[in-house]
Amino acid sequence: MRNNEFLVIRHSYDDHSYIDGKNDTSLTKDGIEIAKKMAINVLPEIDLNRNVRLRHSTKKRAVETAEILNEELYKHSIGHDIAPDSNLTELFQGNFRNLNLMNHDQKVEFLQTCWEEFDSHRQSGDIDYRFGDNRNSYEKRIDEKFVMYPYGESQRQFSSRIGQSLINICNFLMENEQSINITHRGATREIKNLVHSINTNTPLEQVKDYEIVGMKYCEIVSCSINDLFEATRILKSYIDTQMRIIHERNNN
Repeated sequence: MRNNEFLVIRHSYDDHSYIDGKNDTSLTKDGIEIAKKMAINVLPEIDLNRNVRLRHSTKKRAVETAEILNEELYKHSIGHDIAPDSNLTELFQGNFRNLNLMNHDQKVEFLQTCWEEFDSHRQSGDIDYRFGDNRNSYEKRIDEKFVMYPYGESQRQFSSRIGQSLINICNFLMENEQSINITHRGATREIKNLVHSINTNTPLEQVKDYEIVGMKYCEIVSCSINDLFEATRILKSYIDTQMRIIHERNNN
């Protein structure tokens, strides 16, 4: 990795049982093997003369993926540290209730409906719609008996949170350290959107690439930032503005 480059990696394969009401799942046996292969593939990307800052989402599937990479770095005596970063966690979808009233397929369909509604809002520019909000949904397809107020995160909240992780990454790079981040599909896409916005001087609201379906487990994404100091300034200003808007909306 060059001084302005960092890696973002999606967690490995988990058992998907979170759809049945769990929100934190472990890697499967196959997921462990996928993560081990990823850890080996990461090694050529690392500059042995610079320390590695390994950060991960607090979800179990990300923690376990990071631990496998951590073991591989230790095995090769690569200087590094490992720590959780809660800002790297996937979009918070809120708390559901009465899930016992649905079978597995119905739960999958319900969650898909929530995602479709969320995507419709953010694609149309409504970045304050909260995931699972049945009251403000366009087609009123979200059954209110399964969702709990105040629902999940909005796109504005999600983007601001991921932006804080990106500031941390910039700080590591400016200290001549390497940054590897184990996270989720949506968080990876958000990081890429923020980096694209900064590098091209494009307002983030005009960057609307939310497609993440094709991202594989343990896929390694390399990102680079043209000007780390300027990126940090832009991100701090962006987050301050977004948090002020969020605060004003909450008080209305």
